Amino acid sequence: YIECYENIVAKEAASRGYDGVICGHIHVPARKHLHGVHYCNNGDWVESCSVLVEDGHGEIRLQFHPLRRARHSAIEPFQVPALADAA
Repeated sequence: YIECYENIVAKEAASRGYDGVICGHIHVPARKHLHGVHYCNNGDWVESCSVLVEDGHGEIRLQFHPLRRARHSAIEPFQVPALADAA
């Protein structure tokens, strides 16, 4: 059901012309490209101990509590347009 949710959300964002979508609390952290948009899910702070962080350059990283980090080390950061650039 999570993959279905991710695809529905990404398709809807693409159909509205958005560059991406940020959502959370389905307990599965993710940062990926789906249907031409960036899909970000912060996971949760209980099971996955994860959070999305945007730095001053617009790079979004999925970060994990050190005790959970090894499990998700393959997830790489990516650049997103700054909010001011999108307006």
